[in-house]
Amino acid sequence: MSENGELFRQLVERAPDVIYLYRLRSTLGFAYVNPAIVQVLGYTADEFYADPEIFRKLLHPDDRPLIETLAQGPSTLILRWQNKAGDWRWLEHHFAPIFDTAGDLVAVEGIARDVTEQALRDASQKNQVAELEQFRQIVRLAAHQLNNTLTEAVGLLDIARHRNNLLPPVTLLIDQALASLTTATQQVAKLQEEIRPKQ
Repeated sequence: MSENGELFRQLVERAPDVIYLYRLRSTLGFAYVNPAIVQVLGYTADEFYADPEIFRKLLHPDDRPLIETLAQGPSTLILRWQNKAGDWRWLEHHFAPIFDTAGDLVAVEGIARDVTEQALRDASQKNQVAELEQFRQIVRLAAHQLNNTLTEAVGLLDIARHRNNLLPPVTLLIDQALASLTTATQQVAKLQEEIRPKQ
C-alpha cells in the first residue's frame, strides 16, 4: 500500500463518523464499516459483516421507506437506528449510490454522524411550540366566552339603569358595576387581540 493509501486508511479508521460501503448485488451486505460503529451503535464491524440484513433490522420501521430514494442520487437522510443497548440513535447519513456500467444500483457508500442530541432538542422544541399553541387556543376560547358573558351583563345592567323609580343608591351601584364591567370588557378585548393568530 502506498504512503498516501496508508494515510487515507488511518484517517478513515480513526474518523468519529461511521463510514461504510454496502453492496446490493452479488454478495449482499456490508463490504466495509469503520471502527466508529462500535462507539455509535455498540456493534463491531464483524457483526455488520456477518449479517447482510442488519441494516434493515436496526433501522426504525417508520424510516425504512426513506431508503428507497437512494437510487435517485446522492442524498442526506436522518435515520433512526437501534443500538445494541436497545436505544434509538438518530444518524445523519450522507449517501452516494454506486452504479455499474449498465446504470444499475450495485452499492451505496455513506458517512453517518450521530445527531441524537440535536434531534431530541429539536423534538423537544417542537413539542413546546405545540403545547404553547394549544394553550393559546384554550385562552382564546375562554376569552371569547368571557367577553360574551361580560357583554351580556353590561346590556342587562344598562337596561336596569334606565328604569324609572330607581333609588339613588341603586343607580350608583349600577353605574359602578357598569364601569367595572366596561373596563373588564376592554381588557378582555385587548387580550384577544394579543393572542390572535398572526396573519
